[in-house]
Amino acid sequence: MNRPVHRCAFVAAAVIVPMVTLAPHPSSAVPVADTVSYTSCDRELDYVPYGASTQWRPTLTIDTPQVVPVRSNQTVAFSLSDLPADTFPGDVADATLSLTLTFEDGRGNTFGLTGERFVGTFDADAPLDLGSDTPFEFHEFQYADSGWYDFRPKQVEIGLLGDPQGSGSGFFSTYVCDQAVAPEPILQVAAYDPDADARLETRATTVRQGEGFDLRGYDFAAETLEDPDADIELRLGGLALAGVDADATGAFSEPVVVPEFAKPGGSVVLRGIDQTDQAQLTLRVVARKGVASVAPRAVATGRSATVRGSAFKPGERVRITLKTRRGAGVRVFRVQATVGPDGTFSKRVRLARAAKGGWKVDVAGPESYRKATASFRIR
Repeated sequence: MNRPVHRCAFVAAAVIVPMVTLAPHPSSAVPVADTVSYTSCDRELDYVPYGASTQWRPTLTIDTPQVVPVRSNQTVAFSLSDLPADTFPGDVADATLSLTLTFEDGRGNTFGLTGERFVGTFDADAPLDLGSDTPFEFHEFQYADSGWYDFRPKQVEIGLLGDPQGSGSGFFSTYVCDQAVAPEPILQVAAYDPDADARLETRATTVRQGEGFDLRGYDFAAETLEDPDADIELRLGGLALAGVDADATGAFSEPVVVPEFAKPGGSVVLRGIDQTDQAQLTLRVVARKGVASVAPRAVATGRSATVRGSAFKPGERVRITLKTRRGAGVRVFRVQATVGPDGTFSKRVRLARAAKGGWKVDVAGPESYRKATASFRIR
């Protein structure tokens, strides 16, 4: 008998209107078995504890599809290796066995699988079969939201209900075990949502040219057996970024590098595009600063000074302005220089009839969107 109360804890999600509905994702079910170290195993007879606490290390087997669409009914088959003899206090006639497994899902929640079956006459001196021959099955199991779900064994409860030795009286005994430490998952299930709109998320609101930030995406086209590389194209303000691959849930989490010479702006659109859907968000993109210097730092009027710079875009023509606000003579010189392959430039400027005093140099890169300043004196 299944108990829907366990399934309901998983199903509580808002349905999002899709842009495109994908074809059903192929599901695969491969039995997974592992040894579980249960501790603090306690026994009760008619709700009264008896005996000392023990430990138990059975083999737990789970058989269920491991890639599934959300809100779809799935069957979970489960079993434990035999319970040792003499765990329960005596023989039982007309016995019904119940088995409840509780798991943590790795998302801050717990869920349970429950099965019952009639076993007839129970012999306390013999091991108790817990599904090794015929596993228990829990039907109509659902996952509410896209993402990864762990099966982390947390607790087992074994119940035996019947008539002790055919006496006509009732009998109910339980054997309950917990894991004292954080359990490791023996199985992970990928749930994807074919009807949800794709979305992008990042904690970054301002990004800088050439620097990276962490980007997460959800509910894109999920990875499939036919297309193990579900490519997602990323574009920032029209510039292509490195592509990323969605996992079996349609999600990704990747560091993304802003192009070295991306155009700055207060609302630059970042788009993620796959074969069926797209998502976007806006970022503030800031240009990096260029570097400029003047040599010599003090130069006689009528002589030449050399303006050097770095961190500009190779091949661009930077605009160089030398200016002062006061003094008799020429107060402004404007020249240009071509940036070399390493992002540097050097420009010699003759300061004919230049006014004496403090001067400022402004450098602007029209393709790198970078600026730099320097200062010097004319004596």
